[in-house]
Amino acid sequence: MDSTTSINIKLKKDKAIGFFGKLSAGYGTHERYDGDADFNFFNKQTQFSIVGAANNINKLADNANTLLRNSTYKSTGVNIEYQPDFRLSGTNQYNSGGAVLRHDFISNANYNNTSLITADYFIKNNTNTIISDSKIVSTIRTDSTQTQQVNSQNKNEILDQKLKVDYVRRKRFLRLNVATDFHGAHNNSESSSQINLFGTSGDLKSTNNLNRIATTGGKDLSVNIDLDRDKNFTKMNRLPGNLSVGYGLNLGNTYTKGADIVLFTSVSSPSENQRLNRQYDRNNSDLGQHLSLGLGNFSGILFGSRGLFGIGVSLKSNSDFTIHKEDNLVKNIDSA
Repeated sequence: MDSTTSINIKLKKDKAIGFFGKLSAGYGTHERYDGDADFNFFNKQTQFSIVGAANNINKLADNANTLLRNSTYKSTGVNIEYQPDFRLSGTNQYNSGGAVLRHDFISNANYNNTSLITADYFIKNNTNTIISDSKIVSTIRTDSTQTQQVNSQNKNEILDQKLKVDYVRRKRFLRLNVATDFHGAHNNSESSSQINLFGTSGDLKSTNNLNRIATTGGKDLSVNIDLDRDKNFTKMNRLPGNLSVGYGLNLGNTYTKGADIVLFTSVSSPSENQRLNRQYDRNNSDLGQHLSLGLGNFSGILFGSRGLFGIGVSLKSNSDFTIHKEDNLVKNIDSA
């Protein structure tokens, strides 16, 4: 287990710009591998990092900061979370990468004079393969048994990416916040299983084959803009001066497309044979908008310059608009 180290570094003015990075790789038995790399740049107003990793030893990360904390720096209280997870089933071939940006548009920014943008992007791809074989023996009577043999294989390929961009502008009585989030996912899955049923003497009674192919995924985008203006407290009047405006946009869609093919064969009773080929195609889309307005404080007009026990009176309005569309298509082909 890594120890925790605290370092306080103060850079000279002529050293406030630089870059550094790291590259590591490992290879072992059974073709196991692990590698990661990162590059970091900084100056007085900008910090930028890019990172990537690949392995097949069940080390999974959900964001770029997890990779950066593991390969670049560790601060107080950080957990060592980027480790192989032996609880995962099957084999996992994992690739990921991301970038983190922070930029101050004002060189000597403070709380009342801020213009800051932050961005975080992360993409990951994982191929999970599970192969299993099982055998179940059931005793029906003392002289009769039934054996079920199951062979299955599942493969999932998942591509997932996230982008988050935030902008903050503060200037005395004015505040502007813009937050953007994007999430996209795509999953290809293939699974097949064969179930063979044997009698007491080992004779084959029936077989059941299932093949499933599916493609699923979706995209979500949200944009939220908030503008707040506080009344200038130097203006001693009773008129309202606080104004707030908010707008939110949400776009999303999901899709599922695939097929299930089932073939049942009875050796002893061919009339019970069945075949099912079911295909499906589903698409959903959503649009949502939100608008809010606020104006205050009216306590000066209503209760005079002294107010009433510090009670504030404001007007607020909220409007929402949503659209949902859904298409579902399911059909059977060559079923018997």
